[in-house]
Amino acid sequence: MSSAATAIFSKVLSFLVSIIFAVSGVVSPVLSQQVKPKDEKSLQLSFATLSDTHINESAARAAMLSQGFRDLDGNVDAIVAVGDMTDHGEREQFQSFYSCVKKEIKSSTFIPVVGNHDTWTEETKVKKPTSEFIRAYNSYSKKDIEKPYYTRKINGYTFITISSEKDDVKAYISKTQISWLDKELKTASKSKKPIFVFCHWPINGVCGQMKIDPDMAMGKQSSQIKKILEKYKNIFYFCGHVHAGLRGEISEKLFGNKSIETINGVHYINLPSYMFFNIDTWKAKSGIDIISGCGYIAEVYKNEVVLRARNYALGYYIPVYETTIKLVK
Repeated sequence: MSSAATAIFSKVLSFLVSIIFAVSGVVSPVLSQQVKPKDEKSLQLSFATLSDTHINESAARAAMLSQGFRDLDGNVDAIVAVGDMTDHGEREQFQSFYSCVKKEIKSSTFIPVVGNHDTWTEETKVKKPTSEFIRAYNSYSKKDIEKPYYTRKINGYTFITISSEKDDVKAYISKTQISWLDKELKTASKSKKPIFVFCHWPINGVCGQMKIDPDMAMGKQSSQIKKILEKYKNIFYFCGHVHAGLRGEISEKLFGNKSIETINGVHYINLPSYMFFNIDTWKAKSGIDIISGCGYIAEVYKNEVVLRARNYALGYYIPVYETTIKLVK
């Protein structure tokens, strides 16, 4: 299948599925499973992650996103959107995205992360779309961030978002931000609790990125950030960007990569695209799952973190991709 045909097929499939959500607005009770931790009494923190929602002017896409938010709100402590919230970083698209957030997320804390589609646009009048991310987030949260990277605390756990600082597809992370990241990690590590880092771009080569698409790497600063992450214990790095679907043991045996892997003590989690069918997986021979509407819920316990794959749009867990990571002392 040619790249052009693949792109068209992906869009058609995504459109058809999102239409189902827009028309029905309900989930089959046969499939539906309420978001519920494996051990509610021992749970210390839970949060959901999703990436690549690519909201534009489509009401069907907004309906599909709202369906996922409804599945999660109040059932997890936080919901993290790990980049590419919008299709082109334009004000109207951020407004559409946050209208879903405001309508559906009432109890959980919402944490947004910048993606490449949030930092460039085809609209020539928009010169600095990164500023639109900051404006939209400050308007929603009533906060006053000045940079597209920041730290938040949820239930005593540290959430660190890092971001590209140029309006371009490729990530650029300044020396100032890299130094800031190191300081934030050093401070957070004093608690002896796991630390959760979110960046739309994968560290170069993790989770099969080079096999899936060599152009999808973070860029020149990747090695510096990787070294900083490796200085600390119990670091979990969530990323998106490559649209490679959910990949587990079968993908690892067949193609040598999976969605979750640990390298030099750092745990990397590559999220599937929420909005699109992940058929780049076929093209790159990196896995077999093409389901959209999915992400990972992290359940944090005293001695371990359980990462549970879930289809938020249809409301059910996918146990075959579940991973438990023991914390080190």
